[in-house]
Amino acid sequence: MQVREIQFHGFMSYARPQTVALPPTGIVLVTGKNGAGKSALLEAVSMAGWGKTIRGTDPRREGEKGAVSVETTFGMEITRSWNPAGKKSLDVAVKGAKEFAFENVTKAQEHIDEVLGEWETWRRSCVFSTAAADMFSTATDADRKRLLENLLGLRRFDMALERCRVDQKAAALAKTQAQLVLNRAQTRLEEVTRHLDTLRALARSAAPSVDLATLEDRRAALEAELTFKGAAARTELEAYRRAEKDVNEQRYKVEALQKQIKALAGSQTCPTCHRAWPDAEHKAMEADKLKAELAALGVPPTVSADRWKQADADFKRVQGELAQVKAEIAQAEASIARHAQALEAVHRAEADLLSLETEREAATGEVTRYTSQLAHLETTDQVLGTRGARAHLLMDALKGLEVAANVWLNRIARIDAPLTLRLSPYTEKKSGGTADAISLEVDGAGGGRGYKATSGGERRRIDVAIMLALAEVAQSAHNRFTPTMWFDEVFDALDVPDGIDAVTAALEDLSRDRCVVVITHNAALIRHLPAALRLQVDDGTVKITA
Repeated sequence: MQVREIQFHGFMSYARPQTVALPPTGIVLVTGKNGAGKSALLEAVSMAGWGKTIRGTDPRREGEKGAVSVETTFGMEITRSWNPAGKKSLDVAVKGAKEFAFENVTKAQEHIDEVLGEWETWRRSCVFSTAAADMFSTATDADRKRLLENLLGLRRFDMALERCRVDQKAAALAKTQAQLVLNRAQTRLEEVTRHLDTLRALARSAAPSVDLATLEDRRAALEAELTFKGAAARTELEAYRRAEKDVNEQRYKVEALQKQIKALAGSQTCPTCHRAWPDAEHKAMEADKLKAELAALGVPPTVSADRWKQADADFKRVQGELAQVKAEIAQAEASIARHAQALEAVHRAEADLLSLETEREAATGEVTRYTSQLAHLETTDQVLGTRGARAHLLMDALKGLEVAANVWLNRIARIDAPLTLRLSPYTEKKSGGTADAISLEVDGAGGGRGYKATSGGERRRIDVAIMLALAEVAQSAHNRFTPTMWFDEVFDALDVPDGIDAVTAALEDLSRDRCVVVITHNAALIRHLPAALRLQVDDGTVKITA
């Protein structure tokens, strides 16, 4: 971030409003006693830009209203203010334009991070303090890698990797669900196939073995024949009954005449007038008359029922045949109904089979799709993981860091004791072999026993060289404006006088295209440093000195 102006009050040791304008290039020297508030300028930038403090303690004055404001060289102005109760507000504006309106502080900070970069990247690449001088030299392998990843902006890999793994879990779950659907469809398909085979067998067995139309024709013929036979049987029965009646009447008359003749033979009176017979001749004449009538009637014939019985038997035979045909028709209709039901069940099962085949095909496609997606995501996971593309980027960055650090180290190292750094993506084990850990080796100091065996001045030179190299790596990675750089007492432990001269020359080179703020109480550095602006911090004020 290129800082043009800083304003603050109610902040650290500053109760009254302070305004500090920084030049676009050149060295700004900030001096003052220990505890006077020299680091307030740096803390104000950190607080205004990101709402964070480098020292980790709240810089706001308790119970007081206050604010910090930073204006960049391209006109962006960020102001954070708070009331005595501690309620905070954030305003972002650009000169010549309206103030930005954001939904909330989080959205406003996201916009600031997009323009200025993230706080951690700024702190690691633009802020060099005594407390953080050895942030790389003494860090663990994990911290070194994390630092480089932050400076290179590789946190995007973590975000992408996290999203990739979320997508992996979702794809794995979706594949499992699709596989369950496929398994259920396959199982159900096999069941329906077996059931369909059974239904088809039943349909074949239920097919009618007789022709219903033939039976219907036979029934119609028998019904007609039955009507005819019934009429014939009734006719024969009536004839039989008439003949039997006539014979019975004749028999009755014969029996009556026989009774009359018998009664006349023994009677003394006429049966008609009931008078005594005048003579035997009249009685004989009456007897002959009756005998003549009896002779005329003759012997009653025998009546036969054979014709009627035959006709009735024919009727009943046809009636039985008709009943049999009707029973066969009922059986055929039931068979046809069962066959129709079986065919309907077959059609339903075939429809189910087709639906299940479609479902299985769709589920197979889903399983294939998610399998392919998982394969791509697993490949992406490998690429985004610690052993993927970022490992190559870190290795390249480490090479660049080694080159840049040695360039700076050659500039600030003692002429009589040149130092060379060697950075490697692996560490040689004492027991043999290598470990996947960044190693830092020093040639020219420490007796071959590494960074920790060097002197305090040598370590500080190494630390500063690495810090400056990290700044170059970060600036190259993010391609942002040449930022304002802050050195907070980081040079105070250097050897003198050659160490001061080398640092002075290096800071002069840095300040040619940027503002370099040097906070120090080192008298030698104060005397030698060609500052474009000198600020004296004392008594809660920041003053410009000659």
